[in-house]
Amino acid sequence: MAVSLTSKKYKRKRRTLDIFSLLFTLFLAISFVAIGSFIVLKLYYTITTMDYFSLKKIEIKGNEMLTYNDITSYLGLRLGDNLFSLNISELNRKLRRNPWVYESIIKRTIPDKLSIEIKEKEPFFLLKDSDKIFYADINGDKIDILNPKKYLSLPLLVKRDNISLKPIVLALREKSFPFSWQKIGGIKVKGKEVRLFIDGYNLWISLERKGLEGEITFLKKVFMDLKLKKELDRVREVKIAGNRAWVSYVH
Repeated sequence: MAVSLTSKKYKRKRRTLDIFSLLFTLFLAISFVAIGSFIVLKLYYTITTMDYFSLKKIEIKGNEMLTYNDITSYLGLRLGDNLFSLNISELNRKLRRNPWVYESIIKRTIPDKLSIEIKEKEPFFLLKDSDKIFYADINGDKIDILNPKKYLSLPLLVKRDNISLKPIVLALREKSFPFSWQKIGGIKVKGKEVRLFIDGYNLWISLERKGLEGEITFLKKVFMDLKLKKELDRVREVKIAGNRAWVSYVH
């Protein structure tokens, strides 16, 4: 009986020691975490307030429509900011929300430089929507509202939202048309028809969107014939449908 009581006392004492040991271990762990956190915070504060890491140069590449000041103001960047106080991921996310920015990469270079490289969306048209004019991309989708200080001479576009303009733009890029992109004053896309207004000749050209490549080839022959006859100045409209052409003259 005496042995049994002694065994129970020993077990209770051992259990109490185990609890104290666990509590002490937890206390040490919490203390180490607290001290470590304090050191990390102190180190972070020291780094983010050191003049050595003050921003002295902001390098920007790839911008055409957006100026240096446009980008730095949009991101809220200033020379003198601490390099390590800048949240690079957040700056990247914010920059990509700019209507002109397609892609962006922002990097810090220790001790005092920030590099920003962007790829801008390319404007192909001026798109009129209600009483406002927008820059539009290759598909005719809006990029940003027209800024008179950054005016580009681009064709004025009128189209329905679900019509792709890529075949027309590719043909112009590849110089398939008998005139340059700069001579186009306006483009109207409606149903199966594409109408181009040519500033240089002051005339309209009508093409069918289906089989556009073949029609452009035929248009070249018509243009060459009109030039040889010296009649282009008197032409008001050229309409191509398949391998047939209709020419309207100014009376």
